[in-house]
Amino acid sequence: MTSYQLGSLVGRTLVSFFFFMLIIGGIYYSLKRHSIPFRQAILRWWVVTVSLGLSVIVLLISLLSSAGTALQQDASHVYPVDAVSGFTQSCIV
Repeated sequence: MTSYQLGSLVGRTLVSFFFFMLIIGGIYYSLKRHSIPFRQAILRWWVVTVSLGLSVIVLLISLLSSAGTALQQDASHVYPVDAVSGFTQSCIV
């Protein structure tokens, strides 16, 4: 994994964490009928915990996706045995 890919992965995880906090906190704020400040709704311990859990899931899915893509690219650059032997035979003759 390159440093660019790693930075992109960390960035996506952080953005998703704050995005989940805003969404879940906003829903909680709406359910409380605006009786608490919005900031307090977003910073509830369970909102932060759920957002962190969802962000970890996003991180794991991204890691598995990038690992699968890397494996697929490695497999696609392997030449078939007949092509290698045909090329070698044409060089020998």
